[in-house]
Amino acid sequence: ADWLRHAKHRDWRNAPAHLLQADIALANVCKGVLLAHELGFYDAGQYAHVSGLTQETGNLLGAWRERAEKEGQ
Repeated sequence: ADWLRHAKHRDWRNAPAHLLQADIALANVCKGVLLAHELGFYDAGQYAHVSGLTQETGNLLGAWRERAEKEGQ
């Protein structure tokens, strides 16, 4: 598959910019999740679950951003 070939030969030159955009988008998702909870669309358990998932995603993005910065040097 074409995507597999590209994944094996990563080009990290544009990765920092793309990962920054993903981080900003995730921050907007977090704001929306909080707003939905405050408006009563999520109960405390649902909010905790979604918050945990977004935190885990943020941790992954942070690690990828660090790696991309190192690879780009």
